[in-house]
Amino acid sequence: PGIALSANNLSQSVCAPGSLAPITIDVGSSGGFTGSTALSFPSLPAGFSGAFSATPVTPTAQSIATVTLDASAVYNTYPVEILATPTGANSQSILANVNVFSLISPAPPLQNPADGAVNVSEFTPFNWSPTYQAASYTLKVDDDPLFQSIDLTFTGSGTSHIATSPLQPSTTYYWHVTASNACGEAQTPVRSFTTTSAQFFCSNPGLPLTSSASVPDNIVIGQGGTLDSINVNLNITHTWVGDIRTTLTHVDTGTSVLLMDRPGVPPAGGGFGCSGDDINATLSDSAVTAVENQCAQTSPAIMGTLTPNNALSAFSGETLSGTWTLLAEDMAGGDSGTFNQWCIVPSQVPEPGSVLLLASGLLFMCGEQSLRRRRRRNPRQPH
Repeated sequence: PGIALSANNLSQSVCAPGSLAPITIDVGSSGGFTGSTALSFPSLPAGFSGAFSATPVTPTAQSIATVTLDASAVYNTYPVEILATPTGANSQSILANVNVFSLISPAPPLQNPADGAVNVSEFTPFNWSPTYQAASYTLKVDDDPLFQSIDLTFTGSGTSHIATSPLQPSTTYYWHVTASNACGEAQTPVRSFTTTSAQFFCSNPGLPLTSSASVPDNIVIGQGGTLDSINVNLNITHTWVGDIRTTLTHVDTGTSVLLMDRPGVPPAGGGFGCSGDDINATLSDSAVTAVENQCAQTSPAIMGTLTPNNALSAFSGETLSGTWTLLAEDMAGGDSGTFNQWCIVPSQVPEPGSVLLLASGLLFMCGEQSLRRRRRRNPRQPH
């Protein structure tokens, strides 16, 4: 015989000086036990004090624990043990996890996109620096400077985020980040940036990517034109990105490019690759960092603009039109995810007619300026 111990509100955050929300402790009976049970805090952290609404109690019974912190409580995370000691039976304890904050975290310095930046990718990541005692950050993005119709919002403990869907082209956006904790919050000044006018073609398959599965998805483009370069955006949620391989194929030409091949797995094989969660990245030949070398500790583990395994320049000179297939493969067992979205962002070679028109316009402008200079040099004489 003995007791059965349970409680609520066992994970809390508090601004010191202050008090935790009341913790309700239930002392139940096991095997018909009816003995007296004393409740106590064996060892409270410095700056903490606590009391119980009732102790000892006789099962089945309930007691409310109150915990107060004074100004000497230091910023940290503390375990607070609640001990139940029954007469003639084994003691039991339960732990509360308390996050203590002592001040409002400063607003985080914003990093990317830069204020006033133009030609920003529709898939741009948002980055900011961590600040002291911040428990979470909230990002808000809107094309309205008053933020009355939020286009993108995110709340989490990380210092970066990338939208799961592309922003609109040729649009000015405004953004800010708020750092929060139990003491309050601080918001950054508003920044703005303008996206590029680039076209993009997206598919949202939303297909399960289970162990050892191969999942193809197509984008059919009717628009013609010759490719100068091409970028690919990938959005895949998965619990072990080191399992993932992706290949892009232009079905009409037969050209295929291996975009990503189990990041973190050595070329010779062996190992399990990056154990992080999720992919939200743009693959571009103009990037600096290889996708194979990315493995962040926070989600998404692979994000930003990265170089693919094989160069996308293999598609240069081909027509944009036709069927494009993105094959996503889970190359191992045990983990799974979802093939959410992928996008093609092409840059096309200007049509000969548009180049001629541009050249003609420049020649006209140059000729007109030359004529004006001659007129200034040879003004008409009055009659």
